[in-house]
Amino acid sequence: MKPNSVIIKSVIISLIVIFSGLFCYFLSLRFSAQICDLRAGKLLQKGSHVAATDMLKKTIQIQPSDYQRQKALAGAYKQLALSKSDVKHIKQFIGKSKQHYLAAMQLNPFDADGIFNLALVESQLEEDFRLKNKKNPVSYKTRTYFDMAIRLNPNGTYYRYALIQYLHHSHQTQEIFQYVSAMTRIVPETYHLLEKEPFWPLAKNAAVKGLYQSINDNIRPLEAYQVLSDLFDRDKQWKQAVQTKEKVIALKSASGLMTIRDYIRLGQLNIRRNRYRYAVQNFLTALDLSKSRNDTLEQIYRIYEKEKCSERYVWLHMNLKQHLLDPVKTELIHARSLLDSNNHIKAKNILEELVETKKVAQAYYLLARIAQIDKNWKAMEEAILEAMVLDPANIRYIQTLYGLYWRQGQLNVLEKKLNKAIERPSSNSTWFYHTRARLHFRRKDFSKAIKDWKAAIRLVPKDAHYYAEIAESYLKLGDINKALTYYQQAIQINPRNKNYPKRLKAIKVKASEV
Repeated sequence: MKPNSVIIKSVIISLIVIFSGLFCYFLSLRFSAQICDLRAGKLLQKGSHVAATDMLKKTIQIQPSDYQRQKALAGAYKQLALSKSDVKHIKQFIGKSKQHYLAAMQLNPFDADGIFNLALVESQLEEDFRLKNKKNPVSYKTRTYFDMAIRLNPNGTYYRYALIQYLHHSHQTQEIFQYVSAMTRIVPETYHLLEKEPFWPLAKNAAVKGLYQSINDNIRPLEAYQVLSDLFDRDKQWKQAVQTKEKVIALKSASGLMTIRDYIRLGQLNIRRNRYRYAVQNFLTALDLSKSRNDTLEQIYRIYEKEKCSERYVWLHMNLKQHLLDPVKTELIHARSLLDSNNHIKAKNILEELVETKKVAQAYYLLARIAQIDKNWKAMEEAILEAMVLDPANIRYIQTLYGLYWRQGQLNVLEKKLNKAIERPSSNSTWFYHTRARLHFRRKDFSKAIKDWKAAIRLVPKDAHYYAEIAESYLKLGDINKALTYYQQAIQINPRNKNYPKRLKAIKVKASEV
């Protein structure tokens, strides 16, 4: 018995040693692969795509049946392709990306993200084929992969959006509509993406259909009504916009959600519909619900300003006393509404009565505006100085006073104030430099103007206007090359400005004549 027990014990010990060795071996492989993964991730973050792909290839050699590592290598090749500019290398790396996405799919056919990325790289290869051959690329399976990804993740709206773009680029327009409806049915807010696409005018009805399906199927009815209200508003169908916004408010109220902004928006829609009394009721409801009523009242008045119907604000003002608002704030906004409606005399009377009881900076500022309209420069200066005493850091008041000095030709006074302001560091230093530069330019001291605009650029490097001003100053000094350089920089920062290219062209013509 003893020899047998010894043999059994020896076998057991041997098996333990073997399995322990195998376990340690596979564990060491896994650990090595994880280290390679971490290094590859850091290399990708640094933009070292070639080194990252080499590192990921090592992980696949260690664990070739790991679909996540196949997918990671495919993604690295995809990024590597994006970093290249020559077509040959792009196609080469996209092809390798496809190869590893396919390997990942074979290892895990249920990974929607991997199959979706396979569809993306396949679409790139297909597009390249189409551009070269101008034939129907039947051998590509882009659509198949997109459909597989969507089946695995039916709520993945991004997948549908990418498929819609693919269908548009491959001129399969008719098939777009069902996917557009499906997108807005699941996530109504995706219409913001779709409306930017060139096919939107054709697909708009399909999007609306999806929104109503979202409501009928009770998927996201609140968001769907919200989007419909915005769409009706854009189409100037304000009756429907109001009705759908009321549905939003009803759903939110039933769920105990805040509706202040919705009532303000409903009031704006009723203004656009010329239902001013309804708008007043909407705004009063918003004020009743608000915890910061003064701020809410300011928001409401801005709507009257935006809709260019400040004269209608009086209807709301007549109902404000019972809403526990700050009387100073309500009188200020009332005065603003009268001023914006060109009823300057009544606005002035309200403001003068207000400052007799309480000195308010904004009231003096509005009195300065009225004095400016009346061209009463002395009264304007007195009022704006009072405002600045009460609120010395308000840049609007400072700009108003300095603008007055500029208009009256008091340039020496203005320069002294600008010098003092620039000596004190503040968040408005850029404006002070810019104003002093304009002053120097007006005096034809172009070198000093350039110096100040360059100081402004150091504070705000992305303001194209300053570069254009420097260019014009160099042009006055006869330095055409520097003028060209600064206009080119202005165009790079703000390519939408149509005047910069015209000026650049004119300067080039002038340079050729010289």
